[in-house]
Amino acid sequence: MKAKEEIEILRERIDMIDIEIVDKLAERMRISEKIGRYKKEHNMAIHQEDRFAKVIENITKEAKKKKISAEFICAIYKIIHSESKKNQL
Repeated sequence: MKAKEEIEILRERIDMIDIEIVDKLAERMRISEKIGRYKKEHNMAIHQEDRFAKVIENITKEAKKKKISAEFICAIYKIIHSESKKNQL
């Protein structure tokens, strides 16, 4: 296999993974909206620091198992969490 063909195959795999990531993020946001409705119905605060701390703890452990930088995964999850809170309003 030529190097150019190999890199194209690898890039196509990344493209497919990127689509999967977007699909999972969309699913997460839909669930977040449902959580937001629940919180409103039960007079709960949108931001719950203990829950976010637990998410970061869990995802950091998982990232380390997969040899992904904790700083990298925390940065991503801070953005995801911020968007999730917007969806809950």
